[in-house]
Amino acid sequence: MKKTTDELKLVDLALTDETWARCRAQLRNEGLAALRNARRSRSRQIGSLQIVALVIVIAAMCRSFGLRTPISSNTIASFEKQQPDNPTSSARDTTFITEEQMLAMFPKGSCVLAEINGQRELVFFDATRAREGFESQGN
Repeated sequence: MKKTTDELKLVDLALTDETWARCRAQLRNEGLAALRNARRSRSRQIGSLQIVALVIVIAAMCRSFGLRTPISSNTIASFEKQQPDNPTSSARDTTFITEEQMLAMFPKGSCVLAEINGQRELVFFDATRAREGFESQGN
């Protein structure tokens, strides 16, 4: 036991040495300086990222709100001139086929025109023959 206390006294003397205290203080100061620099660097990075995000948000808002061109009365007047006077006239220009023409598009005997639930519908007996009728009409 006595040997252990003597060793501890020697260690205490070595640790209380002036050069060791100076070295320890220097290491502590350097470590604290490194931590401060890291904190400053991190705060600069966060600040930069916040500024970039703000610029992106402002640019997006300017793009969505600022780039719209105002509609002038001349634009509205020219648009109204392009519209037809009678909106149903364009519907009248479309061509319709008759029931006989529709039945003629498919092979004879492959379909019939039947009334189902009060509506006239085209009923196919064989789907493959109906497809053949469309293919021959498309070519």
